Amino acid sequence: MKNVVFLLALALNTIVVVAQTRYTSLCEDVSCNSETNYSFDLDGNGETDLRVTPGSVFGDLRYDQSFSNLGFIDYVLNSDGDVDLLSKNHMVSDTSKFSYLKSSKDFGASDVGSKNKYIGLRYKVSGASPYYYGWMEVSYISADSMVVHSFGFSQNPSDSVMAGDIRNVVAIPVVSINVTSRSGDYAVNTNGGQLQMVATLAPTNPTNCSVQWTINSKGGGANIDQNGLLTANKSGLIDVVATAQDASGIVGKVEVDVSPIAQVGLIKVKDIHIYPNPTSDIVYVGNVNVAKIELLNNLGQIVKESPQNNMQTIGLSNGLYHLKVYSQEGQSFVGKILIQTID
Repeated sequence: MKNVVFLLALALNTIVVVAQTRYTSLCEDVSCNSETNYSFDLDGNGETDLRVTPGSVFGDLRYDQSFSNLGFIDYVLNSDGDVDLLSKNHMVSDTSKFSYLKSSKDFGASDVGSKNKYIGLRYKVSGASPYYYGWMEVSYISADSMVVHSFGFSQNPSDSVMAGDIRNVVAIPVVSINVTSRSGDYAVNTNGGQLQMVATLAPTNPTNCSVQWTINSKGGGANIDQNGLLTANKSGLIDVVATAQDASGIVGKVEVDVSPIAQVGLIKVKDIHIYPNPTSDIVYVGNVNVAKIELLNNLGQIVKESPQNNMQTIGLSNGLYHLKVYSQEGQSFVGKILIQTID
């Protein structure tokens, strides 16, 4: 009885130390196949550390480390010398069987169809001696197609990690958010017009990829859902805002012009093409016989005009402008163009 009590006391006083892990679930699953690749930022500093690149050999997926701040990546292998697909909670440590793979390595044929498995990794920061250990969660879909779901790496060198273990996560924070519209348009009409907004995060793999979409009115009005779909409802300017939902609180925003569109004497919107939008140096108008185009500021003042189907915008201040197009058939169209000078 004393022995049982003694062993129980030992168990109660045992402290399980879980290694700190830098983890990301990725903003979206990444599909890698014979035509695509993906770059990972392992330490959250905005630089590419690991590139997942499909090989040219059937049945091969290549893992190349870019020549930045890390040494070569090593991979846990199985007894056949193939990249080993590990189960969750498999320990990745200095006792694992690693190999340098500077170019490529085959998975085993039996791995095809494996889902939510883990590849064990280790790497050295250039000039340092200890290894960092980590894992990448993958599904091996076919002989030349793989999906990457998430990855994690030890925060401290020499710490062992368990594949898929996220009990003690050190967050990779959002550093910046760039808000754009998927179509490239930054104007929408009030008659139920919609724009799909997109928030691009940096680094590309923060721990928490979620953003909250909101609208700040500058006279105009719109609703936006949490997928970034904007629906206009009041004329005027608005700011479309995306706020990171991690501890960083980083905000990105872009201005959108909500305006009613008169129907009499106008060219149909679907018949005209204004590009590129945004622009930094020149804008073109297509699918219409142009007689003249005018560029107006938000006060309605003409700041530039052209008798051709294009106009130079170099030297103009950044911002949202009205572009009025006159056709040779006597019709007109007012669109919006965003000028963004590249520094």
